[in-house]
Amino acid sequence: MSSNPRDPFDDPGKPVPIDRDELLSLIEENGGPGRCDLSGRVFLADRFASDWHGGSPMDLSPQALEPLAESYRARTGTGPPWLAGGPINLRGADLRGSWLPGTLMQGAVLAGAKLRKCVLFGTHLEGALLSYADLREAMINQASLQGAQLPFAKLQGARLGDVDLERPIWGGPSSSD
Repeated sequence: MSSNPRDPFDDPGKPVPIDRDELLSLIEENGGPGRCDLSGRVFLADRFASDWHGGSPMDLSPQALEPLAESYRARTGTGPPWLAGGPINLRGADLRGSWLPGTLMQGAVLAGAKLRKCVLFGTHLEGALLSYADLREAMINQASLQGAQLPFAKLQGARLGDVDLERPIWGGPSSSD
């Protein structure tokens, strides 16, 4: 199983850049998102950008992933493990301490994902499935969670600023730990 070379809780250094191709390859290599250590990463369109603060956002929208999924199906005869019928599948993924600046993740499946201390600045999570996701101490700013499903999501200590929470689906307590 591929792993990140450092623990983001022990090392306060900047996150390690990852691009979409590397992300999808890691999910494939590890047999699914729940077996991937994606902690302490910064999601960028180009991981080799000289200034990762100003890099382009990663596009994980269904529209961007479908051509890649078609290619995967043609190669393997099966659907990719990083796809959940259209949106990105990051169910149960370990994303602790990662930065997802402006990442396009409409409809993403993040059920049970470990997003503790994540930075979701400008992240597009419209209609995302975040049930049982651990968002404790996450920084969620200028993000869109329109219609997101958040039953049993853990939000203790999360910092919300200018977040679009129009029509979220809570469906359960968010205070369990």
